[in-house]
Amino acid sequence: MLSLSLESMAPSVLSLISLVVVAHYLSPHEFGVATVALAIVQLCTVPIERAFHDSIVQRKELDSADVNTAFTMSLLLAIALWAACQLLGQALEQLWNQPLLGRVLRWMSLSLLGTGMGSVLQYPFSAISR
Repeated sequence: MLSLSLESMAPSVLSLISLVVVAHYLSPHEFGVATVALAIVQLCTVPIERAFHDSIVQRKELDSADVNTAFTMSLLLAIALWAACQLLGQALEQLWNQPLLGRVLRWMSLSLLGTGMGSVLQYPFSAISR
């Protein structure tokens, strides 16, 4: 039970520590821009992580085709959202009059590709029937 609690708290604690470190090195304006870009990327992460979660978890038996399809679709969704961030970064920069936002969003959105590659892999593959 304790290890489960620590495992669920670890990402939040690491995020807090990294934000404190980043805030030390950035000006308040730069930190604000980074926070807005991070919020946009986090919102894009939700559908990537959750889109195929229910369909995989609710199956009594999984075969490799199910997992491969979920992986491919998650990765394609991640690529689409990454491309949207690349294309819309400049527009958001102009709309919100934040000169750094487009560049920061373009770099931060690269993490969406990693999320797409890893979101299906987190499920226990011992449930996959061979």
